[in-house]
Amino acid sequence: MRDTIFISHATPDDNEFVRWLGMRLIGQGYKVWADLFQLKGGTPFWNSIEEALRTRAAKVIFVVSRRSIDPARSGVRNELSVADAIKKSLKDEGFIIPLRLDDVPFSDLPIQVHQLNAIDFSRGWGGKLLELIDTLEHGNAPRDLTSIDRRMAEWRATAAKAGTLIETAPEPLLTNLLQIKSLPATITFFEYDGDNTSLRWAMDKSVNRPGIAGGHFV
Repeated sequence: MRDTIFISHATPDDNEFVRWLGMRLIGQGYKVWADLFQLKGGTPFWNSIEEALRTRAAKVIFVVSRRSIDPARSGVRNELSVADAIKKSLKDEGFIIPLRLDDVPFSDLPIQVHQLNAIDFSRGWGGKLLELIDTLEHGNAPRDLTSIDRRMAEWRATAAKAGTLIETAPEPLLTNLLQIKSLPATITFFEYDGDNTSLRWAMDKSVNRPGIAGGHFV
C-alpha cells in the first residue's frame, strides 16, 4: 500500500533538515520514511530503500542541496532514478516533490527534476512548510490521523539517538526590534507536551497565574 512520504536526501549533510521536516509531516498525519531513521544496524541497505520506494512511497520528497546533487553521491542519484521510473509507471507527474535547501542553482538540478517546480526552503524552513503541505494535499497523499502520537514519539526517540548531542559551534544571538530598558527579575519558561487541542487552554491558564505577566498566544 502506497501510504508513505519517502524523503531522499544527502546523509549526513542534510540530516538536521530531515529531522525537522519529518516531525512536522508526521504531525500533519503523514507516514514518513527516511534512511536516517528506518535503517538499523545490520539492515540490508539498498534492499530496504528499494522496498520502501517501490511498494510504499506515495510521494517522494527530494531534498535538493549542493551535497545531494554532487555526482559523487551515487546513492541519492540512484534513489532519484528509481523514483523517476515509478513516477512514469504510476503516471503521477507530482510523484517527486523537489525541495531546494540551499543556494544550489536551479540550472544544476538533476534532469529528473529539472522541469518540476521546486519549493524553495533556502530562505527559511517554516514559511515554505505550508506550501509543501498544500502540495501534498492537492496530490492526494494519504494521511493517517489515528496514530500520530505514536509515530511522533518513535520519530522523536530515534532523532534523539541519531542527533548530535554535543556540538562545538558558534551560538547565534537572537534578539528583536524592541528596546529593553530593564531586565526582568525572573524569566519563566513554559513547556507543553499535551494534546494540541488543549494548547490554547494551557497557555491561557499559564499566563493568568498570579505573579506571571499576562499575554496571549495565537
